[in-house]
Amino acid sequence: MAHTTPIKKSRPTLRYVLVMLLLCLLPTLLRSGILQPITVYIEGDVLLESEYAALSGVSDFISCVALFTALGCLITAVFERKKKCITATLIIFALCEVTAALLAAFWQYQLQTNPTLTAGYFTAYAFSGIFVDAAITVGVILLTRLLRDHAEKKGSLDIASRGAVFRRDNPANLAGIAATLLVFVTTVIRELTVTLPLLLEYGAPINRTELIYLLEPYMMAVIYLLAGYAITALVLMVLVKDETK
Repeated sequence: MAHTTPIKKSRPTLRYVLVMLLLCLLPTLLRSGILQPITVYIEGDVLLESEYAALSGVSDFISCVALFTALGCLITAVFERKKKCITATLIIFALCEVTAALLAAFWQYQLQTNPTLTAGYFTAYAFSGIFVDAAITVGVILLTRLLRDHAEKKGSLDIASRGAVFRRDNPANLAGIAATLLVFVTTVIRELTVTLPLLLEYGAPINRTELIYLLEPYMMAVIYLLAGYAITALVLMVLVKDETK
């Protein structure tokens, strides 16, 4: 009979903290402290367009890793009813979000080309993303609790890590799918707020280059959807193990 136990029974919270520090806080500091100032500095420079695109892609992927690491930790902690782990995860994730927003506002203000924009403008813009991530986090917690309660009623609450990526009957796996879809839908809505005004102003794309330009953000959203699912599954497998009796 297979059932689920934490890898570190004596100090389960420590494992969550280490995962969050290594895969959420550290990448966020790398992105915000090193990559972001370079990206902001070369933004708009046609001679460094390819470098800007590469750095932006790396920065977005780091954000993806940090976000889905936090969501994976929350999913696992909610299923295992570890309140201390949920609290630790939320505190570190909030620290990451605030640090990233403050550093983003700082670099945008310091390296801006338009001196009329104030620090308050950049701060408000940077912090707007926190509200979106907070809404996603609350949504994932609620969805996970619903899936957990449903699995308990059916007597099938087994989130063992064996085959977690592929097991359709794994309720935690379903929560991971729900989380990635929620992030994907949010990303698409955000990109539509950019695409629709462009279509209204300039009309439909008239060549392949324009079409690729419009579709690229959505193709990247699909890539991050798959990457996010893999990250949540990886976190699940790190935090949970199988035992057989």
